[in-house]
Amino acid sequence: MTNMRRVLVWAMAVGCGLTSCGTAVAPAGFARDQPLRGGSLDATWHDSAARCTVVTTFTRISCRAVIRRLPGGSVRVALLADEGILLADLTCDGTTTTMTKVVPDLVSIAPRLGWFVHQSWGEPLTSGQPEWRDGHWRTSAPSPLAQGALRLYGGDPLLLRLIEAQAVSILVGDYRPWGPGLLAYHSELSALGISVTITLSDPRR
Repeated sequence: MTNMRRVLVWAMAVGCGLTSCGTAVAPAGFARDQPLRGGSLDATWHDSAARCTVVTTFTRISCRAVIRRLPGGSVRVALLADEGILLADLTCDGTTTTMTKVVPDLVSIAPRLGWFVHQSWGEPLTSGQPEWRDGHWRTSAPSPLAQGALRLYGGDPLLLRLIEAQAVSILVGDYRPWGPGLLAYHSELSALGISVTITLSDPRR
Protein backbone atom coordinates (compact mmCIF):
# COMPACT_ATOMS: atom_id res chain seq x y z
CA MET A 1 0.00 0.00 0.00
CA THR A 2 2.86 2.38 0.82
CA ASN A 3 4.51 1.79 -2.58
CA MET A 4 1.19 2.38 -4.35
CA ARG A 5 0.72 5.65 -2.44
CA ARG A 6 4.18 6.83 -3.50
CA VAL A 7 3.41 6.01 -7.14
CA LEU A 8 0.15 7.97 -6.99
CA VAL A 9 1.83 10.97 -5.33
CA TRP A 10 4.53 11.02 -8.02
CA ALA A 11 1.89 10.80 -10.77
CA MET A 12 -0.01 13.73 -9.26
CA ALA A 13 3.18 15.76 -8.97
CA VAL A 14 3.99 15.21 -12.63
CA GLY A 15 0.47 16.33 -13.52
CA CYS A 16 0.92 19.45 -11.39
CA GLY A 17 3.91 20.63 -13.36
CA LEU A 18 7.12 18.74 -12.74
CA THR A 19 9.31 18.85 -15.77
CA SER A 20 9.64 15.63 -17.71
CA CYS A 21 11.55 12.92 -15.91
CA GLY A 22 14.80 11.73 -17.37
CA THR A 23 15.99 15.12 -18.59
CA ALA A 24 19.77 14.98 -18.25
CA VAL A 25 20.50 18.70 -18.44
CA ALA A 26 19.06 21.32 -16.10
CA PRO A 27 17.04 24.06 -17.83
CA ALA A 28 18.71 27.39 -18.46
CA GLY A 29 17.95 30.45 -16.38
CA PHE A 30 18.54 29.01 -12.93
CA ALA A 31 21.67 29.54 -10.86
CA ARG A 32 22.65 26.86 -8.38
CA ASP A 33 22.96 29.45 -5.62
CA GLN A 34 19.53 30.94 -6.37
CA PRO A 35 17.20 30.52 -3.37
CA LEU A 36 14.41 28.00 -3.89
CA ARG A 37 11.24 29.32 -2.29
CA GLY A 38 8.42 27.21 -0.95
CA GLY A 39 4.65 27.41 -1.27
CA SER A 40 4.63 31.10 -0.37
CA LEU A 41 6.39 33.19 -3.01
CA ASP A 42 5.08 36.52 -1.73
CA ALA A 43 6.62 37.96 1.44
CA THR A 44 3.55 40.12 2.06
CA TRP A 45 1.33 37.09 2.79
CA HIS A 46 0.61 37.03 6.53
CA ASP A 47 -2.20 34.61 7.42
CA SER A 48 -5.11 32.72 5.93
CA ALA A 49 -8.28 30.90 6.82
CA ALA A 50 -8.30 27.34 5.54
CA ARG A 51 -10.08 24.01 5.56
CA CYS A 52 -8.35 20.96 7.00
CA THR A 53 -9.10 17.25 6.92
CA VAL A 54 -7.18 14.82 9.13
CA VAL A 55 -7.57 11.07 8.69
CA THR A 56 -5.76 8.55 10.87
CA THR A 57 -6.25 4.88 11.62
CA PHE A 58 -8.56 5.78 14.49
CA THR A 59 -10.20 9.10 13.65
CA ARG A 60 -11.39 11.46 10.93
CA ILE A 61 -11.62 15.20 11.55
CA SER A 62 -12.86 17.89 9.18
CA CYS A 63 -12.38 21.36 10.59
CA ARG A 64 -11.51 25.00 10.04
CA ALA A 65 -7.92 26.18 10.24
CA VAL A 66 -5.97 29.41 10.51
CA ILE A 67 -2.36 29.50 9.31
CA ARG A 68 -0.08 32.39 10.25
CA ARG A 69 3.48 33.13 9.17
CA LEU A 70 5.72 34.32 12.00
CA PRO A 71 9.00 36.28 11.99
CA GLY A 72 11.99 34.10 11.25
CA GLY A 73 10.15 31.70 8.96
CA SER A 74 8.12 29.81 11.59
CA VAL A 75 4.45 28.98 11.04
CA ARG A 76 1.57 28.76 13.51
CA VAL A 77 -1.55 26.74 12.78
CA ALA A 78 -4.78 26.55 14.74
CA LEU A 79 -7.41 23.90 14.06
CA LEU A 80 -10.98 24.67 15.11
CA ALA A 81 -14.06 22.47 15.06
CA ASP A 82 -17.01 23.91 13.18
CA GLU A 83 -18.63 24.47 16.59
CA GLY A 84 -15.72 26.76 17.53
CA ILE A 85 -13.81 24.37 19.82
CA LEU A 86 -10.02 24.70 19.57
CA LEU A 87 -8.59 21.32 18.56
CA ALA A 88 -4.93 22.23 18.17
CA ASP A 89 -2.64 25.25 18.38
CA LEU A 90 0.81 24.44 17.00
CA THR A 91 3.90 26.45 16.14
CA CYS A 92 6.72 24.91 14.10
CA ASP A 93 10.13 26.30 13.19
CA GLY A 94 11.18 23.24 11.19
CA THR A 95 13.08 21.53 14.01
CA THR A 96 10.50 21.53 16.80
CA THR A 97 6.73 21.74 17.05
CA THR A 98 5.43 23.61 20.11
CA MET A 99 2.05 22.32 21.20
CA THR A 100 0.13 25.09 22.98
CA LYS A 101 -3.10 23.09 22.84
CA VAL A 102 -3.88 19.68 21.38
CA VAL A 103 -6.89 17.41 21.89
CA PRO A 104 -6.09 13.76 22.70
CA ASP A 105 -7.04 12.48 19.22
CA LEU A 106 -4.28 14.62 17.64
CA VAL A 107 -1.46 14.38 20.19
CA SER A 108 0.37 11.54 18.46
CA ILE A 109 0.48 13.29 15.07
CA ALA A 110 0.91 16.90 16.26
CA PRO A 111 4.70 17.09 15.68
CA ARG A 112 4.33 15.84 12.11
CA LEU A 113 1.31 18.05 11.51
CA GLY A 114 3.33 21.12 12.50
CA TRP A 115 6.21 20.01 10.26
CA PHE A 116 3.78 19.51 7.36
CA VAL A 117 2.41 23.05 7.60
CA HIS A 118 5.90 24.52 7.99
CA GLN A 119 7.24 22.66 4.96
CA SER A 120 4.26 23.80 2.89
CA TRP A 121 4.11 27.50 3.82
CA GLY A 122 7.06 28.32 6.07
CA GLU A 123 10.72 28.85 5.29
CA PRO A 124 12.50 25.57 6.07
CA LEU A 125 16.26 25.56 6.42
CA THR A 126 18.00 23.76 3.57
CA SER A 127 21.52 22.40 3.30
CA GLY A 128 23.87 22.20 0.34
CA GLN A 129 23.28 23.39 -3.20
CA PRO A 130 20.29 22.25 -5.24
CA GLU A 131 20.89 19.15 -7.35
CA TRP A 132 19.32 18.50 -10.75
CA ARG A 133 18.04 14.92 -11.01
CA ASP A 134 15.24 13.14 -12.90
CA GLY A 135 13.79 16.32 -14.34
CA HIS A 136 13.61 18.47 -11.22
CA TRP A 137 15.70 20.41 -8.74
CA ARG A 138 16.01 18.89 -5.30
CA THR A 139 17.42 20.22 -2.07
CA SER A 140 17.86 18.69 1.36
CA ALA A 141 15.80 20.07 4.25
CA PRO A 142 17.13 18.28 7.35
CA SER A 143 14.84 18.16 10.37
CA PRO A 144 14.56 15.91 13.42
CA LEU A 145 10.82 15.85 12.71
CA ALA A 146 11.33 14.03 9.37
CA GLN A 147 14.41 12.02 8.45
CA GLY A 148 15.94 12.52 4.99
CA ALA A 149 13.55 15.28 3.89
CA LEU A 150 13.96 16.43 0.27
CA ARG A 151 12.19 19.35 -1.38
CA LEU A 152 11.53 18.92 -5.12
CA TYR A 153 11.01 21.88 -7.48
CA GLY A 154 9.92 21.82 -11.10
CA GLY A 155 7.65 23.18 -13.77
CA ASP A 156 7.55 26.60 -15.38
CA PRO A 157 7.58 28.73 -13.33
CA LEU A 158 9.91 26.83 -11.03
CA LEU A 159 7.88 26.00 -7.92
CA LEU A 160 7.90 23.66 -4.95
CA ARG A 161 5.90 20.58 -5.99
CA LEU A 162 6.78 17.76 -3.62
CA ILE A 163 8.44 17.10 -0.27
CA GLU A 164 9.63 13.59 0.49
CA ALA A 165 10.96 12.13 3.72
CA GLN A 166 11.16 8.69 5.24
CA ALA A 167 7.67 7.16 4.75
CA VAL A 168 6.20 10.66 4.14
CA SER A 169 5.16 12.60 1.04
CA ILE A 170 3.75 16.13 0.79
CA LEU A 171 2.17 17.29 -2.46
CA VAL A 172 2.02 21.09 -2.86
CA GLY A 173 -0.06 22.70 -5.59
CA ASP A 174 -2.91 24.90 -6.81
CA TYR A 175 -0.63 27.93 -7.14
CA ARG A 176 -2.49 31.18 -7.71
CA PRO A 177 -1.34 34.77 -8.26
CA TRP A 178 -0.89 36.65 -5.00
CA GLY A 179 0.69 40.10 -4.88
CA PRO A 180 3.85 40.05 -6.99
CA GLY A 181 4.24 36.27 -6.70
CA LEU A 182 2.37 32.99 -6.35
CA LEU A 183 0.84 31.20 -3.39
CA ALA A 184 0.07 27.49 -3.03
CA TYR A 185 -3.54 27.10 -1.97
CA HIS A 186 -3.42 23.35 -1.40
CA SER A 187 -1.09 20.90 0.33
CA GLU A 188 -1.55 17.22 1.11
CA LEU A 189 0.37 14.97 3.48
CA SER A 190 0.46 11.20 2.97
CA ALA A 191 2.18 8.97 5.52
CA LEU A 192 1.71 5.56 7.05
CA GLY A 193 -1.63 5.72 8.85
CA ILE A 194 -2.02 9.49 8.33
CA SER A 195 -3.55 11.68 5.64
CA VAL A 196 -3.90 15.46 6.01
CA THR A 197 -5.11 18.02 3.48
CA ILE A 198 -5.21 21.79 3.91
CA THR A 199 -6.76 24.22 1.44
CA LEU A 200 -6.40 27.97 1.92
CA SER A 201 -9.50 30.10 1.42
CA ASP A 202 -8.73 33.68 2.46
CA PRO A 203 -5.04 34.71 2.48
CA ARG A 204 -4.43 38.19 3.85
CA ARG A 205 -1.55 40.64 4.16
